[in-house]
Amino acid sequence: MPLVADAVALAILGWMTWRGGRRGLAMGLAGLAQGAVIYVGAWSLGGVIARWLDSGATEPGLKALAVGFLLGVVFLIVVTEILLLALRRRGHRRQETPTEAPRDAGRFNRIGGLALGAVGALLLIAFLAWIYSLLGIALGPRLPAADGSLTSALSRMVMRPLLYPFARRLSPEGDTAALAARALSDPASSVAAIRCLAENPDVAALARDRSFGESVLNGDAAAIRRNPSFRRVMENPDSAESLRRIGGLRAAPQTEESHEEMAQRLSVAGRNLRRLLEDPETQSVLNDPELKRRAEAGDWRGLVEDPRVRRLIGRVLAPPGG
Repeated sequence: MPLVADAVALAILGWMTWRGGRRGLAMGLAGLAQGAVIYVGAWSLGGVIARWLDSGATEPGLKALAVGFLLGVVFLIVVTEILLLALRRRGHRRQETPTEAPRDAGRFNRIGGLALGAVGALLLIAFLAWIYSLLGIALGPRLPAADGSLTSALSRMVMRPLLYPFARRLSPEGDTAALAARALSDPASSVAAIRCLAENPDVAALARDRSFGESVLNGDAAAIRRNPSFRRVMENPDSAESLRRIGGLRAAPQTEESHEEMAQRLSVAGRNLRRLLEDPETQSVLNDPELKRRAEAGDWRGLVEDPRVRRLIGRVLAPPGG
């Protein structure tokens, strides 16, 4: 599948670059504007379509969201292509006069069109690969994975900064938005990493370790780093790689540097959590009947989308002084 994904991406890149050279610089700029309209519009239109597909649910599911985004992109591509075609024909009519010079776009115009066509193609490929990754989560093994392809790597690189403004809505405080954008830029890999952690016996043992919990709440990074259960998790190849994927650890997995980095992050989160537990606002959130109902029903999406919960998450993960 990675080779198929890269072949399709290469075909899109070649076609859009060639088309950009034929259209020229002005139409290339219009094509970039088209891409911006498609990207921004797909978020709104995709959400509307997803809610229509899952009309019986309180919130649309992941499958409906992925299908909604895809249909929104296709619809916007068709509409904007029709508008660009109309603008191009109108421009040609204006140029068609008896004294009209030959319609040679000129070297600069062609090169500019080629470059803008290539840029537009790369952005479109990244966005389509990201939607495909969302569909992979929703459909599971029925949809072949494209992990390891150059296309998926391009998608992660391009989508991370593009998703950052939307991640800020999830958690406007601290550096949580950067971590959220990292996870959202590769949703299939992030979900697989979370599942790997949830099924890892070393992680389960760490969650039951009372001394580890006390060290986290006390913000004691040295005690966290010395904890045997913590070290087993960090030295386990599967859990270490999963933490790197979803946590954005800078240090190499299974090294003392990665142990130190994770221990520092947990100690900061623990100190923030302790302060929050003593905060009246936190108590009101924890005692809210609707939030309790969602937690008991396993409605984690509903919990995370609540602005009060998002604010608390941001405060827990905020760096010192954040």
